[in-house]
Amino acid sequence: MSFTVPKYREMTFSAETPHSVTCNMNITGLTMYTFRLRNAVQLLELPSKKAYTSVLHINNKKVDDIRKTLVYIP
Repeated sequence: MSFTVPKYREMTFSAETPHSVTCNMNITGLTMYTFRLRNAVQLLELPSKKAYTSVLHINNKKVDDIRKTLVYIP
């Protein structure tokens, strides 16, 4: 199995297994693949603080677009 980013829906990095990434083809995680990062010499540094200090609200136009698509979801 080769590592191509568009093929996977979820990618997980962990401090317990440095230099590797666990990939799932769907969110349920029934099929998982682990790939070793070849060019990784340093440990991956995960973020230690929040990206935003306040809540980011979804634009009302985007919410309206999502409501319009609900008729197509069974």
